[in-house]
Amino acid sequence: MLPYPLLLLYRNFKRFKSTFFINLIGLSIGLACALLIYLWISDERSFDRYHALDGRLYQVMENRRTAAGIETQGGTMPLLAEALRREMPEIELVATTTPVPFFPGFTLVAGGQHLNAAPKYADPAFFQLFSYPLLVGTPATVLQDKNGIVLSEALATKLFRSPQNSLGKAVEWQMADLKQTCLVAGVFAGVPRNSSEQFDCVLPFASFKDMMHMNETVKWDDEGPFNTYLALKEGADPAQFQAKLAGVLKTKSAQAQAQGRTLFVRPFAAGYLHGTYENGVATGGRIVYVQLFALIAGLILVIASINFMNLFTAKASRRVKEVGIRKALGGKPRRAGGAVPDRVRGDGLAGPGRGRGAGAARAPAVQRADGQAAGLALGAAAGGGRPGASAGYGATGGQLPRVFTYRVFSRRLC
Repeated sequence: MLPYPLLLLYRNFKRFKSTFFINLIGLSIGLACALLIYLWISDERSFDRYHALDGRLYQVMENRRTAAGIETQGGTMPLLAEALRREMPEIELVATTTPVPFFPGFTLVAGGQHLNAAPKYADPAFFQLFSYPLLVGTPATVLQDKNGIVLSEALATKLFRSPQNSLGKAVEWQMADLKQTCLVAGVFAGVPRNSSEQFDCVLPFASFKDMMHMNETVKWDDEGPFNTYLALKEGADPAQFQAKLAGVLKTKSAQAQAQGRTLFVRPFAAGYLHGTYENGVATGGRIVYVQLFALIAGLILVIASINFMNLFTAKASRRVKEVGIRKALGGKPRRAGGAVPDRVRGDGLAGPGRGRGAGAARAPAVQRADGQAAGLALGAAAGGGRPGASAGYGATGGQLPRVFTYRVFSRRLC
């Protein structure tokens, strides 16, 4: 037999189906929406945070004073990484890379196959700075050869059937009127989905400099679309490094000083959510959408909870009547919601007053201190003043009409 609360729940469901479903569906939909928003927010906050050097990984940015205010950009001069490596002892690793959308229409050709790919040129320290696991090759040397190329696992599998078979194989890349043959120097596992940059292959930045005929001397007045990333040594103070970096251009270039150009660093992982700058200060980005959806999730939960409590409170008025009647009938406080006895035991039920005593349930049930007197009075009223009826009912001490009335009201209210 099911416990009485479950039985009561089942009866309420059968009698008040609309209220039950409104409660269930409303609260369930609210919780589901809040959970989905939470998963999306967690995914947004995980972007670019999977790198082993995440706490020490920074991107070099530049502020420039203009007539409209301070303009912030992520592009730096092409040889800034080499200059910082020599002059900043706080730096452990530094690398210059090209932006991913820098080379449209880039095609790889091998074994008669032509595959479109998103390339990236980077300095040798790239795979030491960023956690892109290498399946073939070593992070420190895989980009040392100017004629090398590092493919993603998916790209190597398409071109050579497996990453291991691709090592040392020739691949020709084509872009507009340019083409060059490279040898596969390594294969990396691929770029995670929660990365702000998606690329298929990495080539040495030295080959890009040769292709563009770049000068090996650092020109501090130059501007460029290149990205510069660095990792500070353990124990280095980012604030002190920031102050030191801000004065580099002032001492190296009078033109840069006149233009109000200054360098600063921001955490690499912060670029995805906090990528919008106004007047040299980070003011937002995708973090605005994250905050907005978090607020929406909170409002959905509040509305769903209020709706649930309102319906629950409305139903409680029916329960109050039932509890009041049970108290009037003498139910114990702890057993007010307990099961109703199936039969009533008592020696006083035998005799001619048994059937007539049951009819006393129609009379008003009143709890009195002298229960037997109340029972005699009710029995006399029910039996038309006949002694047999009064005696039969009185022998029960007033219990039979009380229990019978208890059962009738319980069925009507539940």
